Amino acid sequence: MLVNNGKLTVYNIQGILISEQILKQNITEIDLKSLDCGMYFIIISIDNKIITKKIVVK
Repeated sequence: MLVNNGKLTVYNIQGILISEQILKQNITEIDLKSLDCGMYFIIISIDNKIITKKIVVK
């Protein structure tokens, strides 16, 4: 998928914004090393489409 105007946001389980970045090119990996252990929501917005994923960092 070619990303032109995308945004990636990471929220913790309390809904607090942890990270936000503009997507200007294809992404195959997201660096989560700086996150503490816990549950997070990753939201990717691309061309008026929204993808939400729940992840657990151990």
